[in-house]
Amino acid sequence: MVGSTINSIVDVIEKCIGFPLEERYVSKYDISPDTLHELGFALTDYYGNFTLPERQRDEFQPYISATLTASMPLGMDYVFGQQHFSDRDSITGTRYSYDAHKAASVSVNVKKYLLFCHRIFIQDPLPYLLDYFRFDPTSENSVARLPAIKQILKEYARLKPLLQRRLAVPLSDEIFGTIYSNDTTPDLEMLDRIEARLKERGRGDLLPILPVANNISVQQYKVTRAKDRMDLFFPDSRWITIFGELLREMQSQYSSRDVLEPFE
Repeated sequence: MVGSTINSIVDVIEKCIGFPLEERYVSKYDISPDTLHELGFALTDYYGNFTLPERQRDEFQPYISATLTASMPLGMDYVFGQQHFSDRDSITGTRYSYDAHKAASVSVNVKKYLLFCHRIFIQDPLPYLLDYFRFDPTSENSVARLPAIKQILKEYARLKPLLQRRLAVPLSDEIFGTIYSNDTTPDLEMLDRIEARLKERGRGDLLPILPVANNISVQQYKVTRAKDRMDLFFPDSRWITIFGELLREMQSQYSSRDVLEPFE
């Protein structure tokens, strides 16, 4: 019997689909477009009132966005992955066509990341796919995404104990509020200075740094909006080097004579 208390995304899903979030049931029962229409709005309400779990000081719990998981995807490839799009014709462009053989195992990859952290936040692909059902549940674009949604539900079923204990926590970007480019775009003159230093040190392999610096800035903004309940995540050592240079620039900025003089 499906309960009515909402403690995790599992409760939201089970309340809408009407049966336990278990792989055998997701495989057995059909899920209608109307049910997915309801689930789309239910997830919007859930994330609109979402509160990040508290953490202890020594816990590491990163938010791993889709742009950082090319080698171990965590679900957003179901939304944007080119392997799920096929050419229709030269006029209408491409259409979504879910390919189960090319879909990554979200549950396996989440468990791999959890080997190295106490909790993991991931970008939830369901709101993106369910947007089609919210506005027109029977359209061609909606129906084409139904197999992908069922597969994500199977992946979440495999993660059910972790989702219920909030050790694996899907998130929607709306919990961070509106992100304006002015809040996250690094200063280009600052980046020029960093690139010049890296060239002097023979680290031309790190250039150009704009995509990485921009991603780090977005992460920092989200961590701030999350009241430091999540951590930055860097996929390899190159990011750490660039982050160090960004911190060096910030230190220089906030220790300038204009700032220090009033305190002397």
